[in-house]
Amino acid sequence: MTRNKHSVAIKQCNSTRKHLLAGNIVPHLWYSKIKDERGNPDFLGMLILADVVACFRNNFSYNSNSNCLPELVEDCLAVSYDYFENKFFVSKERIRKAFVRLEQLNVLFRQVRNVVLEDGSRNNKLFLSIETNFFDSCFLNPELDIRLAPTQTLAPSPQIQGDHISKKNKIKKDRSMDYASYEASFGSNFLELSASNVDKNNNALALQILSEANVNLNPDNQFSSQVKKPSIDKKSRKLGDFYPLNITDCNELQKLSGRDFSLNAMNEILRDMSKKLTDPEFKTKKGFLSYMAKAFAYEMRDAVKISNENFKIKANLNLEESRAGEIENYLSEIENNRQVTPEWHLKKKLASVLESTKAYNFLKAYRSIAIEGDKAKIHLYKPIQLSQLELEQVLSQVKATHERFENGEYNPIQKIELIMPTVANRNQNSDKTNSKLEKLPNTLWGRVRSVLIGIYGEAIDISWFSKLEATENTEEKAIKLKASSEFIKDWIERNYEQAIEQAAEAMGIRIKGFEC
Repeated sequence: MTRNKHSVAIKQCNSTRKHLLAGNIVPHLWYSKIKDERGNPDFLGMLILADVVACFRNNFSYNSNSNCLPELVEDCLAVSYDYFENKFFVSKERIRKAFVRLEQLNVLFRQVRNVVLEDGSRNNKLFLSIETNFFDSCFLNPELDIRLAPTQTLAPSPQIQGDHISKKNKIKKDRSMDYASYEASFGSNFLELSASNVDKNNNALALQILSEANVNLNPDNQFSSQVKKPSIDKKSRKLGDFYPLNITDCNELQKLSGRDFSLNAMNEILRDMSKKLTDPEFKTKKGFLSYMAKAFAYEMRDAVKISNENFKIKANLNLEESRAGEIENYLSEIENNRQVTPEWHLKKKLASVLESTKAYNFLKAYRSIAIEGDKAKIHLYKPIQLSQLELEQVLSQVKATHERFENGEYNPIQKIELIMPTVANRNQNSDKTNSKLEKLPNTLWGRVRSVLIGIYGEAIDISWFSKLEATENTEEKAIKLKASSEFIKDWIERNYEQAIEQAAEAMGIRIKGFEC
């Protein structure tokens, strides 16, 4: 890999003849050459490759009988997937895929051999070899010995850490630290480094830190006001504050979680979690992404099935969207019904011909049909308003399903008549509904019920909502509901709980609990 012989690190290394402890180094070129399926840098592949290169470069071999530890055998590195799994805390499947990508780049090659162990048993062993030209390209001087010093020993552990090749990393820019603490820790020599000992091209960061340290340690400096002090946002944010995620967040979470959820699916799950989980708080976005990565990793939904733009979580739907979903489900049930009578054929045709809301209202009110001569009479439970065009559409579908031959004669249908409650009765019912709304108490629950009556009607309110007792907390604007029986509680939970919560939420009211 490319190294500058004038850098502080090389000078220190050459002067003291230091050797590297076990570890690996990633050349900068790898970040642009080794990519994953999405075209992003393959960090896991680079990490594994760097470890393998280091094993070859250091003539790496453990004096151990463990089957997991790597060992150089016949110019190949004998190792197992368990070694990388234990070292990098990554699943074997992800490690295998990383090796496949590296093989496709022709930088290393795998072989699986059946090896006889000391106890007589056999075990499959992974043998790795590296392409010679690629191996030489990783070093400025491939002949330079960077192995451990002869007096050093190496403990048989798959995770080994050591000192850096130089101590230049002690001079780093940490915006959260006070540079005065460096002087106290390292003595006055910290600010006595001369510019002649620092290469300006490769150590610009160190020079910048030194200059900033001089300014911060000198309060009388005339340029001290120009130094920007880091602003630390101490305000915690909840899950909902990070909604919606963007495509960059989506790609990052896919890498961290190992799950290929789409952006829409991630936003739906995040929105649902933000309503149910109010405790998690995050100081940084990194902490939030780490939290969500674990959530997506253990998400029970199938990423393939829900990764489409139409996926919605029911709890995230508002009243209008919930109503549209209810209409769509009802019409789908009508169209998929297997009955083959003329009456059901008519319903299926109307569900596909009429506008969805109009078809839903018409079919919900439909009771029966009777053919009298050339006229079709459709009986309805409640008044429905249809335009002339819609009436013609209904007539055409009635002709298609109910015209037939009787006694050898063809009987065409020329007219259609809708038989339904009169407008006067409808107005009377409307007046009764208005009077019912006026009698509702002016309480939190009364206001919620008035909204529900406008959606489902008075009959549903009398049958179900009126049988709930409400305990209200006006200061917190919260309602606790209690059903008179377990049956009523179960029925309302299955059919109306979401609508109740959404109607309350629209008015800033919270449903605190629902019990029997």
